[in-house]
Amino acid sequence: MGGVTSSIAAKFAFFPPTPPSYEVIADDNCGRRLYIPEIPRCDDVDILKLRTRCGNEIVAVYIKHSNANGTILYSHGNAAD
Repeated sequence: MGGVTSSIAAKFAFFPPTPPSYEVIADDNCGRRLYIPEIPRCDDVDILKLRTRCGNEIVAVYIKHSNANGTILYSHGNAAD
């Protein structure tokens, strides 16, 4: 029963804000690379749109560092753009 409850809760847990508090745009001059106009662009930062198993689209920011030996994954609270 716990698995059923968990899957039902997961379907109702994702409430993206309407309207979104930021816009993600594809730049035609840079091979359709995504960017957020309100944030300064940087060569070692990528903006990604990822689709979840439930069909939701989430935005991720990937910050590259040439000397990194680990990964930090940060997820903010729901609808806390």
